[in-house]
Amino acid sequence: MARRVLLAALVFPRAALVFLAAAAQAATGNALLAPAPDGLPGVGKVLGAVMATVPPESNSFIVFTDGTDTNVVLKSLGDAVGHPSVAVMELLSDRELNATMKRLIRHAREVRKSFRGVTVIVVSQDLEFLSAFAELADAGRLAVWENRVLVVTRLERQQFLGLMKNLWLFSMLNTMLVNMDDAISDMRYGLYSHFQYGPGGAQTVRVATWTPRRGMVLLTQHPLFPEKYTNFHGAALPIAIWPFEPVVMEEKVVAPNGTEYTRLYGRGIRILEAIAGHLNFAIGEALPAKIAKDRMDHVLYRRALISPQKLALLPHLALHYDFTFMIEEATLTFCMAKPELKPRWQNLYYPLGERVWASIMALLVIVPATFFLLTKSRLRSEVKERFSPLVATEQVLGTLLGQNFSLQLPTMSSTRILVASWLVVAFILGSAYRGNLTAFLTIPKYPQRVESLRDLLQTSAK
Repeated sequence: MARRVLLAALVFPRAALVFLAAAAQAATGNALLAPAPDGLPGVGKVLGAVMATVPPESNSFIVFTDGTDTNVVLKSLGDAVGHPSVAVMELLSDRELNATMKRLIRHAREVRKSFRGVTVIVVSQDLEFLSAFAELADAGRLAVWENRVLVVTRLERQQFLGLMKNLWLFSMLNTMLVNMDDAISDMRYGLYSHFQYGPGGAQTVRVATWTPRRGMVLLTQHPLFPEKYTNFHGAALPIAIWPFEPVVMEEKVVAPNGTEYTRLYGRGIRILEAIAGHLNFAIGEALPAKIAKDRMDHVLYRRALISPQKLALLPHLALHYDFTFMIEEATLTFCMAKPELKPRWQNLYYPLGERVWASIMALLVIVPATFFLLTKSRLRSEVKERFSPLVATEQVLGTLLGQNFSLQLPTMSSTRILVASWLVVAFILGSAYRGNLTAFLTIPKYPQRVESLRDLLQTSAK
């Protein structure tokens, strides 16, 4: 047996992608599209009648087939929908069927995630093929409720009823099974859907019948691809719990008859009770969990159907869980106490900007030096001996702080212009500083508020 994977494009204008994986004998040239010997007569018209009910957003198809009437299925899709997008996975039975199907289901899931709505069509008369597909598609998370699954087959009644009852993909998801009736001479197809939580318990219902003469005839009030979970008819659903405040909490309660039991309460339980009241189901057995993983295992292995919990939307969790919509959004926040303002010498620095302080320091170097050089040679001898750079700096700094000159200035105009200019600058700087200092003491300056996790890490908060 030689394995080959062929890529081809359908003749439909908007055909997307076709995968054909087959194990064929070397002598078979066009065996990929050849129908099985028995085939499914009239299956194209049945599919056309079903596809006519599919909404436009679900006009993207993934077809899995073992070679049964593949060309008829594709033609019926093109005739019924007009411009479908189709991915075809055709597998012929061989020793590596499960491995090949698992790989193709992984590709099909990527295709499904690329479209708003997808209808998965499975065509086979092989019970083993259908069972393998249901189990692997369930494990590979191929289908979610928004997607439709249509199984087209030709099995005995007990065989397809067993499929619908025992396999999760067929019993619990949005799945319909089309089966050709062999019990009568005329061509007739039955359309079945399984209701796990029907009025009388779990049951598989024949929703419609198709015949060449009458076409599609609905037998119940249910439409094709009926909604299964708007009413659970009072069924008790087991839940998995893991106490996590304030989502789920437990308390011991003593009943009037003296017996003690555990009562569940909390935000998650209140949400669950509201959903239960709307969908008409009861909260059944609460399966305990020692750690969070035990709770998820209860749901994963279907021991429990619901688990109220707080689950973050993180990339590594998206590999294991499908997120649909948020019932209650929870944001991660933090709060910090208002910082205390302690007396610091830096408070005297805040009224003026850094550039202003730098300019003042430069002036305190330039002005005293210029004042000393212009004044030294023009002072009287008794004053000249006591005049030094330190005295000149003291005189200039004193005027900045609001003091008067203690020296008698010479009569030279250059010295008087320098001193007058410096007095004007000192008056402006002193007035601005005192005004700003008063404002800063009136309205304290708090540290910059922490706004993000990055800011929080850069603070000294423990």
